[in-house]
Amino acid sequence: MWVSAANAKPGPMVPEPATEEELWTNVDYVIASTEASLARTHFAGDALPVFCPWLGPNQFAAWLGAELALKPRDFTSWVKPFVHDWDAHPQFRIAPDNRWWRLYLEGLGCIQWIQGAGQRPPSQWLGLLGQIQAAGKAVQLYYGGVTVHVGQPSRLPVRGASSPAPQACDRAAGSRPHRQAGKPALQGLPEQLHGGAHGGDLDLKSELDVLCRALDPNRLFLWAEARSAADAEAVAAYARKAARRDRA
Repeated sequence: MWVSAANAKPGPMVPEPATEEELWTNVDYVIASTEASLARTHFAGDALPVFCPWLGPNQFAAWLGAELALKPRDFTSWVKPFVHDWDAHPQFRIAPDNRWWRLYLEGLGCIQWIQGAGQRPPSQWLGLLGQIQAAGKAVQLYYGGVTVHVGQPSRLPVRGASSPAPQACDRAAGSRPHRQAGKPALQGLPEQLHGGAHGGDLDLKSELDVLCRALDPNRLFLWAEARSAADAEAVAAYARKAARRDRA
């Protein structure tokens, strides 16, 4: 059970900046106020301190060139429409000097990229992911449900996976695989890893191979949801293998 109570404990209050926009754009204020807010919060059950910075639901439109108006007090943002004819819309691209894109690149250590269900998998966005890493940031990618198959996989729907298991390409490529005390070692690696939902109907092993070869695995965080503890351990084992390949 994840349950928390804000302002349940005494703690510091951070003075607000001069403008409402700075409630989200002043990085120093955001960090200080978040730390103070988490310190005043009581976390019960399985709750943990978590903070997700954003620029409202229209931040992606702003990255593509829309004019953005921030409304942090209402926890939202607005954009001025800039597509008037969808048959002749401007080219959608993230300009390197885009103010809102630069705010993310300069103020954050890791950027999450979720391509959306039904879209091309992360391995086909290497240009964008490489640009993020070239700016000195880590990249987090998400693959909905993952199923381990022995042999050829069937085309299975994998939405609604029940056992969340964030997995990372080994952050220290030279370290030994982590093994919890009392847990039996895996008997080999799976023949197939099937990733679904945001990963599409794909071979996750091929995805890991491509990503860990084309990008820096020390700054690559993969988040997947497995159907069982055994599947989660199998995915983690192959991620370690992919991260270390050609880097011994």
